[in-house]
Amino acid sequence: TDIVEVTIAPNTKVGQHAFGEFTLGEGSDKHTKFCEYLATVTIGEGAVIDDYAFNIPIYSAMYEQTESLKYYQKYVYTVTGENGEEATYEYYRYNIEYGVISSLRTVTIYDNVTRGAYAFFGNYKLEKLTLGKGTVIGDYAFFNSFHLAEVDLSGVKEIGQYAFSGANLYDYQILEDGTITYAYE
Repeated sequence: TDIVEVTIAPNTKVGQHAFGEFTLGEGSDKHTKFCEYLATVTIGEGAVIDDYAFNIPIYSAMYEQTESLKYYQKYVYTVTGENGEEATYEYYRYNIEYGVISSLRTVTIYDNVTRGAYAFFGNYKLEKLTLGKGTVIGDYAFFNSFHLAEVDLSGVKEIGQYAFSGANLYDYQILEDGTITYAYE
């Protein structure tokens, strides 16, 4: 869709897969859609964001477009054995810069918001994330937000497994009670 900005009112529930990946049609007409132009999301206080909301189909894009090598980076390396003979190997690695179709760069989340598993998953270009107090972050939320470099977690109540994995987080704050579940790679 062509939506570029979304504001969720306070105390609103956003259902599964909303603003995220969805499938239309059947058989040979079946195709995947999502909000590829969405750049800014603001979520009001007390909202509940269900599983897979704002999810970008990173893996769907990776597997569906294997015919197009623009999604892959070719690597070639040569190994010299003990006997002096050389062997050359090549392999292809998925190039996330081409394969992830996401425009989301800014997310602002107010106080006491709960996000389900895989919410905001695969938003590779996300740069700015503001989290309110009492926020609950579900498993795999913000997974592969590669361009996200800093998040203040001081008001976060809970962080799920693998949340923020794949992000470039170097600076962060520990929860007030000094504990936090491991959520970074």
